[in-house]
Amino acid sequence: MKKSMFKYFAYSFVAAAALTLASCGSDESYDVTGNPDNLVYFNLGGDNTRSYMVIHTPVSHIGAFEAKFPAKILRPADAPTTVSVVMDNSLVEQFNAAHGTNYAAVPDGVVSLTNAVAHIQPSEYASADSIQVSVPESSLAQLTEKAYIVPFRISQVQGSGKASQERGVAYIVINTEEKIINDGARSDQMRGTAIPAEEMAAWSCDKDDLAYVMNGDWDGWEDGTYVIDMKAEKKVTGLAFLPLYYNYSPDVVMAVSLSTDGAQWVECGQTNSMSLERNWRYYVLYGAVPARYIKLTYTTDIWGYYHFGMDAVTVYAE
Repeated sequence: MKKSMFKYFAYSFVAAAALTLASCGSDESYDVTGNPDNLVYFNLGGDNTRSYMVIHTPVSHIGAFEAKFPAKILRPADAPTTVSVVMDNSLVEQFNAAHGTNYAAVPDGVVSLTNAVAHIQPSEYASADSIQVSVPESSLAQLTEKAYIVPFRISQVQGSGKASQERGVAYIVINTEEKIINDGARSDQMRGTAIPAEEMAAWSCDKDDLAYVMNGDWDGWEDGTYVIDMKAEKKVTGLAFLPLYYNYSPDVVMAVSLSTDGAQWVECGQTNSMSLERNWRYYVLYGAVPARYIKLTYTTDIWGYYHFGMDAVTVYAE
């Protein structure tokens, strides 16, 4: 009897242990599989953000865009699923606090949610259509802060699954920049006309005789900063530069500032992406900037250690 009772308890213990192990095994499998809910989410990478740049120039605003991103689901949808999205600026402060950023909320009417609904078909992991967000060119002038963030939150899921709390919000980041130089523009995009060399030869420079570089006589300026006095105010639209020993195709980095009085300067920007045409480098401005003084800071670099300076300079103006 005692042996039978012992066997009974032993078998009961083994059975209970087996059930416990089976339960643990199920839990482990469950953890690997993930959340019990079939979550609907966005996947824009990183912090679920996508970035765009808006450039303000003296004559226009550049950077209109349309962003598109699908809605996704953790496991294949078992029914037609509709995902609705709203723009929610109340989340801007929350994002800033969590990431140590200082993004501004976009002004009303700047961003258009041109398609606020995405559809996930049965057995699919993502919507065939996309949420679409646009910022038209007509709205760009209103973006005066350095950076903005626009949160888009899943407001409703009809069909399979439920909105993810962590990844159910997508963010559009808009960075802005004021810029005068048109990087990489060609000479045919230059406004105005080249000022004749004989007129430029009458100008003065704080360091050197302008005749050296106005006529391209192979006695050019060394790398450095030079201030040119044009003797009268002009509407400058750009410059062209001919590096010394241009046949070696040196890298050229040029920064230009303009001033009407020689004291207050408008920084046009620095570039090393000037277009190269017939060995000349073209520094093109988006608009015509009033100026009497031109400050040039440039570096020419061949093979990383030869610096030969500038052989000729031409100024363009309206």
